[in-house]
Amino acid sequence: MEVLSNAQLVVLTLLMLFGGEVFVSMLSLPFNTIKHKQRKHDQNRVADSLESGNPNPPDKDLKLSSMKYLFYVVFGYHASVVAVGALSIALYVTRIADAREVLARKGLRASTFSASVAISSFANAGLIPTNENMGIFRSDSGLLLMVVPLVLMGNTLFPLFLKLAIWVLKRVTGRPEFDYMLDRHDEIRFRHLLPNGEYGMLTVGVLGIIVAQVVLFCAMDWRSAGLAGLSPYRKIVVSLFQGVNSRHAGESAVDFSVVSAAVLVLCIAAMYLPAYTSFLPQGTKQGKQRKGRLIEFLHLSQIAYIIIFVILVCIIERNKMRGDPVNFSFLNVLFEVVSAYGNVGFSVSYSCARRLNTDGACVDKAYGFSGWWSDAGKLIIIFVMLFGRLKRFTMHGGKSWRLR
Repeated sequence: MEVLSNAQLVVLTLLMLFGGEVFVSMLSLPFNTIKHKQRKHDQNRVADSLESGNPNPPDKDLKLSSMKYLFYVVFGYHASVVAVGALSIALYVTRIADAREVLARKGLRASTFSASVAISSFANAGLIPTNENMGIFRSDSGLLLMVVPLVLMGNTLFPLFLKLAIWVLKRVTGRPEFDYMLDRHDEIRFRHLLPNGEYGMLTVGVLGIIVAQVVLFCAMDWRSAGLAGLSPYRKIVVSLFQGVNSRHAGESAVDFSVVSAAVLVLCIAAMYLPAYTSFLPQGTKQGKQRKGRLIEFLHLSQIAYIIIFVILVCIIERNKMRGDPVNFSFLNVLFEVVSAYGNVGFSVSYSCARRLNTDGACVDKAYGFSGWWSDAGKLIIIFVMLFGRLKRFTMHGGKSWRLR
């Protein structure tokens, strides 16, 4: 990235600005308005021919007006968040000596850098003007904390903040268009306006996934090389930054090659989930029928169980995975867990010749890879086999999660 000139960075920043999810979704609103106008025109012609009275029902006009207002709301939201974010980052990098020295050493203009980081974070593009991405700023907790809300407001929590913006405008102006947006969002057909009951569930899902990543990251990598030299507060901020960026901004403040396997597995799961993943959706027919059966809703999908088992094995066998990375590779662990879950019986072999550390006696044995695991790891794999044998009782799990 540092080989790009200032003009090239500006062009790249504009591409990120116009390619972000919020901007692209905003462009759909004028087209929907045009289609609605054409549909209303056709209906009016039919009404005139039938002499059916009022050809312009108030609801039709209110819907059209609401769609126009929604375009202005999204545009104002997009512009204001990016502008405030860029200004905040610019003030930080010009006033904090460490950040200012980094930009001077790399020959980056503060204005270009600030705009690029703010737009990239809001658009969830993951492109930062420095070669190290945000790793070179991992000690600048203030800068990382400024980026976090930009990432959330431009992706996973965009529906929530959009609703808050509409609600505030409704309270301030009293316009009926804002009531229409909130109460009859399904008629506007803007995918970021959700049913009222889903905003809370979306927030719980987003924050829950972030908290899980922060807790696991701090538990597994608190003393790792990726967080070496940082104070406890800065370690927590870096963990939060990584947890937020796994969905789906892609900015990194640590070297993932030194991150523990358990954290990587959870990060993979977070990257797999779409932006609007909510837990225990309300308002669906199935949800009403099973409202009192919370335990059934808490059943996870098959892939979720596999992810949990792999994380547990990676936590238990973390020392062997660090000391013997060839035999105890993540792929071998995943293969063993999936084989046990499916009751297949395949197993990768363990070879003493593949050990990087030849200290100590090692004799090849005629049993599979899991035979070299610790006692706790063997108990986990036994449980996985039993659970997999009974998986028909959980085949319909995962219905409590709504993926958008």
